[in-house]
Amino acid sequence: LWAALALARLSPSERKENGADAALGKAVAFIRRSPIKDGGPAELALRVLLGLRTRDRSRAEELADILAAEQQSDGGWRQAPDLPSDAFATGLAVYALVYVRPLDDAAIARALAFLSETQQPDGTWLVRTRKAGNHDVVISYCGTAVAALGMVEALSARTHVYGDEFVTPFEP
Repeated sequence: LWAALALARLSPSERKENGADAALGKAVAFIRRSPIKDGGPAELALRVLLGLRTRDRSRAEELADILAAEQQSDGGWRQAPDLPSDAFATGLAVYALVYVRPLDDAAIARALAFLSETQQPDGTWLVRTRKAGNHDVVISYCGTAVAALGMVEALSARTHVYGDEFVTPFEP
């Protein structure tokens, strides 16, 4: 998914010049016929963004609905069913949802509240590692980055609106 999203970011002429067009076509075809593996926020968010980048907005909206339905009662998302909501999963979900949901979407508002409430006094978010006995530092760095990215996109989404049209960097 990450590779396909990166290839989709290239312009059509860049993809054609370096042979990435065929690779992207194969990757997108594979992803489209592959079932959603675990339905977690990371996979769904990437599929939403790839749908937008490949001009399949209806599929992106369908996946965004599935992603929004996985929101927990505390306003966040969790990386796995046995884990609590965290900043990493929530940030990814918000980042994807802001491009396909209305600006006043309740799921986004609840997620922003979750992120605001769980942010540490030093500005970071604590995200627990998924492996027992490991340290939380690395995933907390990642979680902080993704949470901040999601918040910035949600809070700046209003700058992407021109008239009645919502313009996203994921739609060529």
